[in-house]
Amino acid sequence: MLSHQLKQYRIDGEKSIIQNPTEAQRKEHEKCEFELHEVYAIDVLVSTGEGKGREMNTRTTVYKRTDETYLLRSKASRAFVSIVDKQFASMPFTLRAFDEEVKAKMGVLECVNHKLLDPFQVLYEKEGGGGWN
Repeated sequence: MLSHQLKQYRIDGEKSIIQNPTEAQRKEHEKCEFELHEVYAIDVLVSTGEGKGREMNTRTTVYKRTDETYLLRSKASRAFVSIVDKQFASMPFTLRAFDEEVKAKMGVLECVNHKLLDPFQVLYEKEGGGGWN
């Protein structure tokens, strides 16, 4: 689980806090010091089971725009990215926020494939193992 520094219009700043890292993550993750007036979002997950989250084939509906650029082919995808840039910039959004949700669903696929959007995946726990809160 990774918690990030917050900045204006940005939910994932340069600094981050990693909880329960593996050995590889410890080597990759840069150490940092907290400074006065910095703001962090602390991610908290609570489980009644083993606490091992897994991604499943659930369709994600919450996304965040990345800094990547790509010339999209489909008209629906270009219109979708234009709306995302105007209304949400780099903040997370849900597909339900769009007036025409069907067109948004059409446009999101190409955007995710070309890394213009980061999906917020839903985590599941083993059946009978409790759940995430």
